Amino acid sequence: MLVNFLDRNHKIATTVAGAAEAGYKLAEAVFFDRVLTDEEKLKMRLYFYNKWHGTVAPNAGTLEMMYAHQAQAGRVEVASGATLDLNGYTQNAGTLVCAGGTVVDGDLLVKDAIEYVPGQTLTVNGKVTFGEEGRIVVSESVRAGLYKLISAEEVVLPNPAGWRTNIGSGDRVRTARLWVDGDGGVWLRVGNPGFRMNIR
Repeated sequence: MLVNFLDRNHKIATTVAGAAEAGYKLAEAVFFDRVLTDEEKLKMRLYFYNKWHGTVAPNAGTLEMMYAHQAQAGRVEVASGATLDLNGYTQNAGTLVCAGGTVVDGDLLVKDAIEYVPGQTLTVNGKVTFGEEGRIVVSESVRAGLYKLISAEEVVLPNPAGWRTNIGSGDRVRTARLWVDGDGGVWLRVGNPGFRMNIR
């Protein structure tokens, strides 16, 4: 039996004693007719995390999508060294965090934002499709240059002009935008600081 307890802040405890001490009000129990392996327990815990938080965030090992309704998420982040196995589904991502992991056996649909993690490239063994417009989350400390975010089998970016973000403020603003090469690469292009000139 695997039990997850959820409080009003969507924090999960996996023991009855821990849940009682924390004042949890909602519980979900799943019963199995056999003992789960450690890998299966990890998959179930990640399933509950996705279900209650609207996020896919495997930190290690492999998370497999087991049901169609799991393919909805607000934020998708696959850590470096981790794998997200979509089992043929398309994963909807409000925000896709390019944290260096691998996505296999499925496609990604990026709707609202893409986040750059310095020095990391997300590998997608499938297609990545971007919505018409979105924002790029990038630190102001990132220098001008070209940074690879995604390596995929296919990339669809219907409106590159819709995926731009200004970095910084005041008189020194830089522009960050997405660029797609012909080999399934999605790149972040960060411009040099520019000066605004006010003529009166």
